[in-house]
Amino acid sequence: MRDLRPFPALIALVLIGAACSSPGASSAGQSQAPQQSQGGSASQAGSASQGGSAGQPAASSGGGGGGANGSIHYEISGDLAKSGDLPFFSNTAVSTFANGGWVAYFYTESDPNVIIQINSAPGSNIFNYSDGTSLVIGTDALGCTFDYSRNDAGGLKGTIDCATVMASNVTSGATLHVKVHATVDAHT
Repeated sequence: MRDLRPFPALIALVLIGAACSSPGASSAGQSQAPQQSQGGSASQAGSASQGGSAGQPAASSGGGGGGANGSIHYEISGDLAKSGDLPFFSNTAVSTFANGGWVAYFYTESDPNVIIQINSAPGSNIFNYSDGTSLVIGTDALGCTFDYSRNDAGGLKGTIDCATVMASNVTSGATLHVKVHATVDAHT
């Protein structure tokens, strides 16, 4: 039963992330959230990166996804085969650096159901993925390796590798057996 504790937390994070990433959602302090900057290609968005505001995905950098503040490239294999690139959402109302690590969110408006959240605080590393139909949770305790060359207030850079993770299909409740590899390069 102990291994199931992260699921309620992940569900809450996914719901919060989805609410923050929905095109119509806005609140005080989130006026800089990307509105339609992801509608074009990375090269079109690149021209908007000159002095862009925090949290606005634009030019390609980082882990491979278009993002003025970097991105994450992820590969999930096994019972769930997903891969892609997501820009770092650096808006400080959403992604924050505290207690020696990040609570960092990665998503794009072109597919707002896909959200990755990383907690990089020493001793409590977590990788969370949700696409609206599946949940994937990787932690130190589950055997994931979090290898960061940078984890400070200026950004997060490194790799995440998980041979085993907690994963499920949210529709059927079926347990999924998956592996995760991710490369992150996010900066403020």
